[in-house]
Amino acid sequence: MDGKSIYEKFNTVLRNYAIDEIGILPYSLPVPLSYDDNYPLIVDEKAKLGIPVDCVNKLFQHAHGIFMSTRRRDDLDENKQAAMIDEASRCLVLINPDCYTAVNARKVLVSQGIVDPSEELNLLALIFTVPKHSKSSVAWYHRKWLLQSYPYLMEYKHELSLAQRAAEIYPKNYYAWSYRHWVVSKIPHVSFILLENELQNMKQWIRMNVSDYSGMQYRQRCLIVMTQRRLLENQESRDLCGVSRNDLWNRRNDGVYLPSKNSNEIIQLWRNEVLFTRDLILTYPGHEALWCHLRFVSFACRWYDINSSAYEPIERLDNNKSASVTGTWSDQEGEIAFVHHCIELGEKKRLAMPANTTNASLQKKYALAYELWISELDCKTANEMKKVTSCLNELAEETNYYHVRIDNEL
Repeated sequence: MDGKSIYEKFNTVLRNYAIDEIGILPYSLPVPLSYDDNYPLIVDEKAKLGIPVDCVNKLFQHAHGIFMSTRRRDDLDENKQAAMIDEASRCLVLINPDCYTAVNARKVLVSQGIVDPSEELNLLALIFTVPKHSKSSVAWYHRKWLLQSYPYLMEYKHELSLAQRAAEIYPKNYYAWSYRHWVVSKIPHVSFILLENELQNMKQWIRMNVSDYSGMQYRQRCLIVMTQRRLLENQESRDLCGVSRNDLWNRRNDGVYLPSKNSNEIIQLWRNEVLFTRDLILTYPGHEALWCHLRFVSFACRWYDINSSAYEPIERLDNNKSASVTGTWSDQEGEIAFVHHCIELGEKKRLAMPANTTNASLQKKYALAYELWISELDCKTANEMKKVTSCLNELAEETNYYHVRIDNEL
């Protein structure tokens, strides 16, 4: 079948059915015995659209020809020209959402009121049902532009669910996670329960994807936003993005501490995160992403002065239990003890199962790297860190880096 026929049937299907999912089929069906208006396209009773792979190029080429020629024509009625550009560009972005020209043309149509912005959001949601398309940076930026231009269309729960599904059908989907970061940062104070739900939902996701740091970074974003929401309403709170060790060292002398109003909730939030991360590290040894997440949590605790003794007095929740949990918070010695505990467990498993030592070796390397990092963060001397550096030099693949460190410390 030629491209023109496929193009016409494609647009007819989109007009007549509320399609909510598209799939590229790796095969073509034989010609049906009875007449089918939609053939060679496949539309099931649940409004799912299947496009045979050998039709994709024909469809795209024909749509592209109509799109380019229609834009150059000046003999058409404006409404008819806009309708033709709408159909052709819609076809193009459904086949290839990274087609900048088509996406920009649709921006113009939306801005001129020819295309309803809510319908454009539905079109993008349809695009994201194709796994490959769910990683299109152009499509995600287009959706972000729509919600920035028409903020009344923002439905936080729906947007978060959309980004989550995209991250599930295409692992390590950077653009879907980045979009989710943006949405969660826009959640207003009145929707705080939504943030709490996101944090809880991500626990299960991380347990099932302990090597995927993308989800952990998103959880970090949720923690930061929740902390900012817990701070006093009009207080400025610097984001942790781009914060360096020097910033932390300077901050230790600036006299800034958590406000006593909500400090207990913030302390408990981060304390629980440390316990959660440590539990994962012990349960799933040898995953660098978990150790990197623990670094972030440890740095954040220092940034928010959670382990500082300079808090204002905190009222008791009742007569028996203090509202503050700083007394049970793990300090640097506790962190080093945790590192050694992980290494000891790894050694025991290695001796018990000599044939499978990979995880134990990786766990030891990541644990020692964390100990070195935490020691530097807390201004340990070169002599105090020399033993850790030497052990890492023996274990790590990047031995030159640690060898140079040893030479510099001598």
